[in-house]
Amino acid sequence: MADRVRVRTEKPKRDSIASFLETTSHVEAISEADVFARASGFDRTAVVTDIRAEEGDRVKVGQVLAVVDPTEPRIAAEQARLLHQEALKTLEDAKLAVDEADQKVELATKDAEQAKRDYERDRSLGESKDSGGLRVVAPRVLEASKLLWDRADNASRMASFTKRRAELALIAAQNDVEKSKLEWDLAKRRFDDAEVKAPIAGVISLRDVKVGETTTSGKRLFRITDVDHLQTSFYRPQRDLRLLGVGGQEVTATSEAVAETASNGGEPHVFRGKVERVAPVVDPASGAFKVTASLANQEGLLRPGLLVRVRVLLGRRADACLVPKRARVLEGEKPSVFVVREGRTVRVPIEEGFADSERIEVRNVGVDGGLRADDDVVVVANVDLREGLAVTPEGAAAGAGG
Repeated sequence: MADRVRVRTEKPKRDSIASFLETTSHVEAISEADVFARASGFDRTAVVTDIRAEEGDRVKVGQVLAVVDPTEPRIAAEQARLLHQEALKTLEDAKLAVDEADQKVELATKDAEQAKRDYERDRSLGESKDSGGLRVVAPRVLEASKLLWDRADNASRMASFTKRRAELALIAAQNDVEKSKLEWDLAKRRFDDAEVKAPIAGVISLRDVKVGETTTSGKRLFRITDVDHLQTSFYRPQRDLRLLGVGGQEVTATSEAVAETASNGGEPHVFRGKVERVAPVVDPASGAFKVTASLANQEGLLRPGLLVRVRVLLGRRADACLVPKRARVLEGEKPSVFVVREGRTVRVPIEEGFADSERIEVRNVGVDGGLRADDDVVVVANVDLREGLAVTPEGAAAGAGG
């Protein structure tokens, strides 16, 4: 037995194992907004009179970040308000004019109708004669009656024209009210915009303005970054499309910039998320496609721009046959392991499945020429292994069950 080589062995074990894709990437904010001054809807610049948020401050939607000199927009808003009130007064006068014109039309119409009836009566009597052969109504009386009817009819027509003019004036007054209301709303909006407000919730990541500084519409004052909802994007070669094509895989990320915590046993903090989007096209120049994954940041430890190591879970098997990774031999066409059978080494080809940093899944267990569930797999040897080498297993794992 002196010529036998001592080796350390382990038996295959049944356990769960997962397959991961690993890469590095930078953290990005899903939502980020530059905040601009809008109060200067004027041609000149405006002066910043107050700053109410600093870099690092958390802000809510609509929170006031800064104030621009509101003097001009306040005066413009007051002028627009007065013009709107005048337009409302004009509208009321126009409504009264229409009512008055309507009453005049009604009276003139009645007068015209009465004059017409009087004329028709006189004309009928004018055609009749008394016993002496004289007309009951003289011609001059009939002419006067006709003249009264014509005048009353003309008065009725003029009253209708006056009413129509009053109705047109009413429509114009209504339009003026609507126009003045829009101008007043715009002036109030410009006055409100003297307070620069946050369009999104997040953290002030940049303050680019000072009190007393002049600013114009379109000049950036702040940048707000949503640090609660983060993502990371990375590119993968096209061969990985079959692994990531559907998306939704679990993702974990770690960063050297985030301190290790006692609650994690001194391990780096793990941030979790999932693959949200997989680009539907492959860049023909690079042969790569883009993958975007979300990252939860409840504790606020991640920051946009941080470099992180990303692990994407590709799959998990609950009852896999596993051997130590250091037992694998990569010589020849296929990977293999050495096992001890009847005191000698036997080289057994293996079909690899999932793998992690320490273990490999063997898929051809129990088949002819494959690994046996009770094999003693050589993990450590102090000589180069070869087929048929006489060995003596040793160590705590020798002969142990899986």
